[in-house]
Formats: sequence, C-alpha cells, structure tokens
Amino acid sequence: MSSGTRARGLVAALVGSTSLAVVLGGCGASARRDAPRRLASVASPASVTTSASAPAPPAAIPATPAVTALQAAITRQLALAGPDTGALVYDLTAHRQLFALRGAVKRPPASVEKLYTSVAVLDRLGPGARFHTAVLGAGHLGPGGVWHGDLYLRGDGDPTFGDGAFNRIWENGYGPTAEQLAAKLGARGIHRVTGLVIGDPSLFDAKRGGPSSGFAADVPDMGGQLAGLTYDHGAALRRLSPGAFAARELMLTMRGAGIRSKAAKFTGRTPPDADTLASVSSPPTAVLLKLTDVPSDDFFAEMLTKRLGVQFGSGGSTAAGAAVIAGAIAERGVHPQIVDGSGLSRKDRSSPLE
Repeated sequence: MSSGTRARGLVAALVGSTSLAVVLGGCGASARRDAPRRLASVASPASVTTSASAPAPPAAIPATPAVTALQAAITRQLALAGPDTGALVYDLTAHRQLFALRGAVKRPPASVEKLYTSVAVLDRLGPGARFHTAVLGAGHLGPGGVWHGDLYLRGDGDPTFGDGAFNRIWENGYGPTAEQLAAKLGARGIHRVTGLVIGDPSLFDAKRGGPSSGFAADVPDMGGQLAGLTYDHGAALRRLSPGAFAARELMLTMRGAGIRSKAAKFTGRTPPDADTLASVSSPPTAVLLKLTDVPSDDFFAEMLTKRLGVQFGSGGSTAAGAAVIAGAIAERGVHPQIVDGSGLSRKDRSSPLE
C-alpha cells in the first residue's frame, strides 16, 4: 500500500478457499527446517493487551483518490483470484471500513486462525504464563550419588523444550534444554541411576496430529508430532514416540554430564508420590506467541490449543482446546467455526468481517 493509505492504521482480512491455499497453505512448520526463523523484538507482558469490546460500526467510506485507488487495486486482485475469495479493509485509526467484497462469507481462514488462538492464550493464560518440564524420581538417593529407582521426565505441553543447539537455531535461543535439567540433577549429587529414565507425555491425549490428518502424525505440515512431552519440535524416531524420544535425549545428555543412566523405549505416568528433582520453564506465553505467529508455526499453535484444553477445558485434546478458543472469541462478539488452533483443517470457517 502507498503511504497515502496510512498502511500502519489499516488491517486487511482476506479469506479464500482457493487463493489462500496458495498464499497461506505453506505457512507453518513444514518450512521451518529449511531456514532459521528471525523474529522482531518480543513484546513485554505489559505491552500485550486484548480488548473485549467489539469494533466500532463502520463509518461511510470516504471517496478520496487514495481510497479509490486502493479499492480498484484490491478488486483487480480478487477478480484474478476468483469468486471463492473475500476481503475487507478497515482503517483502525479513522474507524472506517474502506473496502469489502464478500466480507461476510465464511471460508477456511488457513493460518489466520492462529490469531484466534493467540487471543484465547492471552485472555485465558495471560502473557506471562510458563510451562514446566520436570524430572521426578520414584526412589531414593543412596551413597555415592546413586539414585535407586526410576526417573520420570514429565511434560507440561512446552513446545520449546529441546537441545540447546537446536533451540539457538530454530527457536531464536528461547526454550529450556535437556542440558539444564542434567546440570540440576548433577547439582543434587546424582551420578548414576539404577532404574530407567521414562518419558511422561500424559498431559495430552495420544493423538499425534490434528483434525486435518485424521489426528495421525502430520510432520509435513507441523514439522513434528504432538504430545504432552516433546523434544526438538516434536521429533521422534521410528520406534520411539515423542515422549520416549525426549527421555532418550535426556538420558544421552545426562551421560554427557557424567550421570550414568538408561532410557525406556516406552512412556508412562509419573507415580503420584514421586519427588521433583529438577525443573525448567518455558518462555512466557508472549514469547511463545511470537514463535507461533510470526513464522506461522502449526506445531506451536496446536500445542498451545491442547494446553488451553487442559487448563480451561475438558482435557488435553484438540477439540477441548478449540472449544476454549471459540468461547474466548465469542465473548468478543465473533463466532467463527473453530475445530483446531492452526487453521490446517478445512472445516475451520471464518469471514473477513470476523
């Protein structure tokens, strides 16, 4: 847009069942492993706000040369895109609608869906919430730094937990690491574990993907598999689930730190009487949303959706989280059809006006 249209004060919403498949269909984690992401500075919690008030009714569209040129340019582009598209342009400064074409027609919004997810995260969790990945011990520490029993690596739905080098490249240096957990275990005097290191992903359900893949693993779009405990963006091996893979990576890191241990190839629930031995925290949700929205990361969006379901819905499922998102958006007078948090599903429905 030209400076005459005051681009900083405009918001454009476009939804198209065909054109956005080209524009937004590639947005998400499938592209994340081709190049490191670069983000703008992360907003502080104090600067992140949400508003429950609905937009002001649109004023009359001004017949200025700049607006006329804007309308003509968008009309030409939508004509090329075809009838299965829609758009609306609103001037946030002047509180004016400048353009609308099929603005009330609901279509799959693709990655614009992540804006609804972000509003729900900020509204329900707040910008400063953190998720905690912990090592808990079922046993006791004996002489010589020997832990007699098993260790459980319990996930809290943090999408950033992983290897330090991976996080520096792919998460802009954000996210807790297995190295930090191993160092804390060493600081407690643990030098050997007689039992197993077992991953606990039980916070979420066992579905590795979202509705768009029939809840099967969808690595091409998400760049990883969903679970309550993940490592390096939901990485897994052929015979190891994301939770078991995370436990294996922690075990290898512990060995590198001088702590002898073995990892289980299975996952399990942490015993209720296990003691917390070490814990690390995710970045605040304000940062998680930067990592989600700026590169349009489908994996992060779906992890946050399930996390909303755990804390404010019926459990750690996509459906539970989507219901929480829909409720948060409905409080603002907007009623899209939300079935996931990323927009990958073609059953999501929203209009440019919404």
